[in-house]
Amino acid sequence: MYKTVLKNEVNVRDFLDANYNDHKNFNKNLYVLGYGSLLHSAGWNGRGMAVRVRKTDLQECGVAGFKRGKFGLYGEFTFYGTVHHKSSYLNGVLYNIHNVDDWLALMMTEAIAGIYDQYNYRVVDVTNDITGVKLPEGSVVHMVVNEISNLNLYKYLRPYAGYYKNVWKGVKKERSNQFIDEFLTTGGVKS
Repeated sequence: MYKTVLKNEVNVRDFLDANYNDHKNFNKNLYVLGYGSLLHSAGWNGRGMAVRVRKTDLQECGVAGFKRGKFGLYGEFTFYGTVHHKSSYLNGVLYNIHNVDDWLALMMTEAIAGIYDQYNYRVVDVTNDITGVKLPEGSVVHMVVNEISNLNLYKYLRPYAGYYKNVWKGVKKERSNQFIDEFLTTGGVKS
């Protein structure tokens, strides 16, 4: 049975109930923060969203209280993930989601709790943790987060073939030099 377990976790089913059948309720200032494969435009595209994401659509930012690492787990493979970690910080990018269909399509590719029984991530509201960018009044920021139990499990798994190399290639191509330096000091890897 689905229930929220993380601090500031979004109840995905309540969110969808409130927004899916009545698109007028959808907050046009809803952002999703990407910190791994979503750090570059190619990582957003091909996920079933109606809108094609460009490099210029992504705003560099930071988020306090989270640690990036190889905590995203699927099968026997690892991906970038993040866990609550009070004294940590990571950088990422914000993308303004245009409609609930795109939000759902994106979250389905992330295998989130509330949609899947066998999930990888949970959706957390990190609006109050965002740094380095001024958002419009009423904005909300969602980020996918792993449960703390993933913190040690990744040690027994292997990286998904080409995943970290692809993220690094996209970061080098599209992010600022300052962002790249922060990425490498906040859990990102060169591959």
